[in-house]
Amino acid sequence: MTETETKDGWEWWRDALEGRFGPIDANNPQCGFFRSRRKNKQTGEVTYAPVAYWYDKDGKLHCQIDGVDIEETTALEAWPYVSRRPISYELFRAVRNGEPWPDENSVVVDHNRAPVDDSIEAIAERIDDLAREAERMLKSGAAQDQAAADQASDLANTFSELQGKIDNLHKVEKQPFLDGGRAVDKKWFGLRDRADNLKRRLKAVIVGPWLSKKNEEAQAAAAAALAKGTPPEQLPEVKTTAGSSKRSTALRTVATAEVTDWIALLTHVQEHPDIRAAAQKVANASAKAGIELPGMKIVKTKVAA
Repeated sequence: MTETETKDGWEWWRDALEGRFGPIDANNPQCGFFRSRRKNKQTGEVTYAPVAYWYDKDGKLHCQIDGVDIEETTALEAWPYVSRRPISYELFRAVRNGEPWPDENSVVVDHNRAPVDDSIEAIAERIDDLAREAERMLKSGAAQDQAAADQASDLANTFSELQGKIDNLHKVEKQPFLDGGRAVDKKWFGLRDRADNLKRRLKAVIVGPWLSKKNEEAQAAAAAALAKGTPPEQLPEVKTTAGSSKRSTALRTVATAEVTDWIALLTHVQEHPDIRAAAQKVANASAKAGIELPGMKIVKTKVAA
């Protein structure tokens, strides 16, 4: 192929280079230069290869991937995927001559493989290497071209893979402790909960009513003494308790709120950060469900995922 060939009849490819993709028909590949992306399922390694599609004077389809002639059936299968990554002829020639892809991050390429081991030291070292490259990219701000965006995306995806690996390793290492903790809980908590239940029932059914009765009697006696002219300071101190051999049980005052006007209450506490956080959570859930509540609107933002 010569450079002249790229200037005759390859309109689909030239438009794709400008971001204007025509119809992609799996049975009708277009002439052009592209790159393929492959990921090894076992090692996680990502590799790229230059691809060329063209037709000879007899209309026969030809395809090369990394300089190797590809059978027509394989070329047709690859076309829907390869066609989405057009490259210039100059880049195609440069890579075929052994030059690296301009957006290929050597740090990411070196670390796309699984670490030598799953020790925390190996993973920490790996993250340290990637972090230096990430900080360098972050200083440059938003991507100004496709190459920079691809490079940052590949690095972010590598961090995502590491995150998943760390989560799995953490789960495996922690699981025996969780199992052991659950076994200890099962051993003791049933007895604890049974004792707690009986304690509460005794105090609620027997002790509480008795103490309330004695408290009412003490208050009535005090009121009668005051009515007869006994000075308040001379009233006898009465302790209403139950229990003789262990810690005594007494009445205690517990303050709770009975909401009589939800609107008034919510209006008063609307600035409280906990209320706002709870309301935001409800609003986000409604937005996700496509329901627009009063006082909010649904905002759809595209984010890198």
